[in-house]
Amino acid sequence: MTWLAIFLSLATIYDVETTFHGINHGAREGNPIMRPVIEAGKPTTYLVMGGVNAAVLYYAHHLKEKGHKGWYIAPAVAISTHGVAGTLNLRF
Repeated sequence: MTWLAIFLSLATIYDVETTFHGINHGAREGNPIMRPVIEAGKPTTYLVMGGVNAAVLYYAHHLKEKGHKGWYIAPAVAISTHGVAGTLNLRF
C-alpha cells in the first residue's frame, strides 16, 4: 500500500506542476470541474488533490482489509490519470 501512496503522490505532483507550468505559458485548464480549483492557485490545488488522494487510498485500504483482490485498481487508475494528464501538459 505504501508504494501506491508514494507513486500517487509523485504522479499528483507531476500533474499539478506541469499544469501550472502550462498555465504560466499561455495554456488554460481544460477540465471544467478542475478549472475553479486551478484558478484558486497552487496551494488550493494541492489541498484538493491531497484530499482526493486520501479518499482514494482510504477506499483502497478498506477494500484490501475486506479481502478484495482488486483493491489496488482505484489508486492505479488515479496514478495513470495523473501521468497521462501531466504528459499532455508538457505540450506547453
